[in-house]
Amino acid sequence: MLLLASMLVALVLAALAFAGSSFTDPIGDNNSAPDVTALSLSESTDGILTIAVTVSNYQTLPLSSWVNVWFDLDLNRRTGDDGDEALVRFMDNGGILFFCWAGSELVRRPATGMAGSFTAGTLTLTVPKAALDNVPTFAVLGVGVRGQDDGDGGELVAIDLAPNSGRARYAAPELLSITDPVGDQGGGT
Repeated sequence: MLLLASMLVALVLAALAFAGSSFTDPIGDNNSAPDVTALSLSESTDGILTIAVTVSNYQTLPLSSWVNVWFDLDLNRRTGDDGDEALVRFMDNGGILFFCWAGSELVRRPATGMAGSFTAGTLTLTVPKAALDNVPTFAVLGVGVRGQDDGDGGELVAIDLAPNSGRARYAAPELLSITDPVGDQGGGT
């Protein structure tokens, strides 16, 4: 909720900065975020994490959308990028981007051994636990995101989080399961 509020403030400030400009907005581009309703995480005996993120409002991931899975590997909110030391991003084209904390910023790394698919409203990701430093306990956050091309590299316009605040803690080899209310995603135009 705080992240969404911060984004809205940033959008308002950006709009004020360009008060003398004009722009048009296409009709019908309400850009509702993928509404994350569930996230589950399990681990196989060979060290592969399987993450399932279910959304209620899309059977396939729409253009300019992606799903972020954030990992707080040291369970310390004061380290990493807002507490997170790793990010796996599943893109609308099926691509996977992987980022790791490098002391001062998240840096893109090869997504070696990672795979994903988005089918029937569910993203299924497999991530080698070795990519997350084989830590036995960490926290996780799933984020459905929708963007819009503003001609300048895009802008973030809608998000939905699971859990809605903080991170859910995972301890190997337990199953982690998070539910999130239907229809609570942010939307914008």
